Amino acid sequence: MKTNSNNGSSWGNPSNEIDIKAIRKFNSFLRGFNSCLEMAHVILAASILLSLILIFINADFIDLITNDGTNSMCIINGKTGEINYVFQN
Repeated sequence: MKTNSNNGSSWGNPSNEIDIKAIRKFNSFLRGFNSCLEMAHVILAASILLSLILIFINADFIDLITNDGTNSMCIINGKTGEINYVFQN
């Protein structure tokens, strides 16, 4: 029984040829891709941090939505104490 013939597929058989140019080119591609992903990670982390800082600096957690039992709902601005919007249900 012949198991290692050359007229069939080479699937599962080790290759005797090693293409150094292809390996170097692929390694170079992976290094560049890794650098791009690292830069994207830094940019994403910085933008999330900046967004959270801006949200907490500009947020007003005292705004109230009041309902007095009528069809109108009022939104009171926490910075000025005035009623900004009145919605009719």
